Order: sequence, then C-alpha cells, then structure tokens
Amino acid sequence: MIPDKDKNTKKLISALAEELPPVRPLLPPAKRTALWSAVFLAAMLLAVTIIKGFRHDLATVLTGPGFLAETAILLLSGILCLYAGFKLSVPDIRYGKIPFAAIWVTVLLALGANIMLFLLAEPQHLHSEIGKYGIFHHCAVNLILLMAVPALLAFYLVRKSAPVLPLWTGYAVLLGVAAFAAAVMRLVCGADGFAHLLIWHFLPAFGLSFLGLLAGLTVLRW
Repeated sequence: MIPDKDKNTKKLISALAEELPPVRPLLPPAKRTALWSAVFLAAMLLAVTIIKGFRHDLATVLTGPGFLAETAILLLSGILCLYAGFKLSVPDIRYGKIPFAAIWVTVLLALGANIMLFLLAEPQHLHSEIGKYGIFHHCAVNLILLMAVPALLAFYLVRKSAPVLPLWTGYAVLLGVAAFAAAVMRLVCGADGFAHLLIWHFLPAFGLSFLGLLAGLTVLRW
C-alpha cells in the first residue's frame, strides 16, 4: 500500500512535469567552445573592419613566424579558457583537473611567455613606454571595446548553465575573451615592441580578466 501522502506527491510532480516546456540539453563543452570561439572572433574582426581597419602592414607581418606564433598562442589561450569556463559552468561534481589546468596553462603561455620575451629583449624601454602615453593608451581602450559585447554574451551563456563555481567560471570566461581581444589587437596595432605589447595589450587583458571574479560573484550567483 502506498500512503496517500506519497500518492499526492507523485501526482503533484507529474502535474508540474506536464506543465513544464521541454528543455533543450546543452551541447558538450568542447562543441560550445568551438561554436562560440568562432562567433566571438568573427564579431571582433567585423567590428575592426567596420570601425577602425587593420594595420597597413598586415600582409607583411603575417609572413613572420614570430607574429604568427604569438597570435596562435593568444588564440589557443582563449580557446582553452573558454573551454574551462563552459566546463565549469555545468553543475557537475566530476570537473577533474582539466578546466583548472587550462586556465593556468593560458596564463603561463600568453602572459608568462610575453613577460619573458620582454625581459630578454627590451626591459630598458619600460619607463619610456609609460612616459610616452601616460597612464592610459588607446590600445587599452580598443581592447576593452572589443571585449565588451562578447564578454556580456559569454556571461549570459554560462549563467544559463547555473554554475556552481561562479568565481572560477567568471574568471575563465573573461580571460578567454580577453585573450581573443588581445589576438585581434595584434592585427590592428602597428606597434610591435615588446614593451608596448606587454604594457598596453597583454597586462590590460589579463588585468581585466580578474574582473571576472567579481562578475562571477554577482552575475553568476543563482
């Protein structure tokens, strides 16, 4: 015999389930990463094409192995971090070490490599680079503008997944978008000095990504 209370509970659950619309399952994190990486990059490139235009010597620098390697590292970093963000945004206790490893690999690759190159090549230019432009430079402004819409969309996407690790999710997502923006900025800005790139491209990108921690606590809480 099933108690009346249990029967009523089952009836209530059945009634609620019948009223709910069907829920579309999320794509796997890898597929979501591939899809939205393409969308974010396409949006950034379109914005540059319409508003500012690419650097005049783009055809020349695209033949340089150093430029290609640097851009590839930034793109790979963005993909790894977006994957980590999408993975961490799904309520699941089986996260493993891969998402966290992707975040730290990104930091070491994109930021650590550039700091090392700067220290090897032109550390003496640090003061002159800052003195030349003051405390802010138009490259940093352009970077923020490139990040704005993709970052908002990325947070909307991961919020729909109801993340249970909002701090890590917010940081990973914003770091991924920042890495993409830094890669696109290399196609726009004609200054190739390590001091300029470090101060006005890479450090702002990685500094802004820490806002993802704050956004995770506020926007991604549920």
